[in-house]
Amino acid sequence: MSEDPSFQIVLHWLPEDGRWEWVSEDEWQALNWRWFTAVDKAARDFAPSVDLPQRPATRGIAGIPEGVRHFIRCLVADDELVRLDAMRCKIGPGGQLIEDDSLSALSPQEREEVIRLRIKMDATPQEQARYNELCMREVVADLPPRSSLPALRRMLQRWPMKPDTVADSFWSLPFPP
Repeated sequence: MSEDPSFQIVLHWLPEDGRWEWVSEDEWQALNWRWFTAVDKAARDFAPSVDLPQRPATRGIAGIPEGVRHFIRCLVADDELVRLDAMRCKIGPGGQLIEDDSLSALSPQEREEVIRLRIKMDATPQEQARYNELCMREVVADLPPRSSLPALRRMLQRWPMKPDTVADSFWSLPFPP
């Protein structure tokens, strides 16, 4: 049996130091259980018959300062970066993820629309275009500041960017100042 050559890297932006730091897989999973639980609840509201896993309570990440924090989740496959996903989270005392809709670029109605369109199997071209528009607004809202990009490139220089992937197109997104 061959070993899977893909893996995930998670980085946390430290604006006070002007650098990115590694986040271990265990820390990342501990932080994100609460987020996944919120996603599960939203999915249950639209598809109550779907059996979703029970998730443990979040432990948080020790040492992460409170406030709005930026993370980048990177997927490496065959020793190349193929995906970069930005996440903006509100962190509370003890490194706990705080559910806070104020960080969303979408209204509550738009968030419900995204979930509805995500699970709809026969979306019209207009619905697909609307879904893409809403998702792009969320992506852009989660981007870290432009000033963090040189440090991010330095952290990721070990892995070349695979052409024509999400990772490759990440750098052309409209980063905030």
